[in-house]
Amino acid sequence: MEIQEQISVMKRLKEETRPMHDAIEKNPYLEQVTSDSISMEEYHKIIEAFWGYYAALEPKLFENATEQWLGEFNVPQREKLSLLKADLLAMGKHTEESIASIPVCSNLPETNSSAKKLGILYVLEGSTLGGSVITRHLKSKLGDAVANCTQFYFPYGEMTGPNWKNFAMLVERSCTPDEHDEIVESAKQTFQSLDDWMTKFHSL
Repeated sequence: MEIQEQISVMKRLKEETRPMHDAIEKNPYLEQVTSDSISMEEYHKIIEAFWGYYAALEPKLFENATEQWLGEFNVPQREKLSLLKADLLAMGKHTEESIASIPVCSNLPETNSSAKKLGILYVLEGSTLGGSVITRHLKSKLGDAVANCTQFYFPYGEMTGPNWKNFAMLVERSCTPDEHDEIVESAKQTFQSLDDWMTKFHSL
């Protein structure tokens, strides 16, 4: 019975966030990543925008956090901020100092409960699933210019699928049925805040 209840939260997340997932895929700036006409300047701006989002959100998720599942989640392996920094530095337009001046997002999903964090991570971890396709596309269109700056989009390499399955099982084990609504609502808020931020950042 417990396994069925826990699996149901992943099913709910997939089904109930589908409209937000579809909407963010149509964000005009994120669509550039899979465009045949993407330029290096556009890609650089997208990575800057992601930096601005993760720089604000990851500390709230992980710094001084006490959730029991964090050890199994393996934060050092999963965090993305260092990969975004490495990508920006590899592009050659930023220094450590100038990266720190990139605008950061202020309209973030709440992180004041374990359930809310799991909802946020459902979105962040799920975004890695298309990374291999996006990376191949970027390399086919931009060539050597992106040879060393696609770490964010393809952070896990061949472990992408297994890492997602492990995360899904972690969610199933780490929440109770009365937290399901909170997890789903947090995931929805995360999709919306990221979608809004991508649009806002490109207008700055």
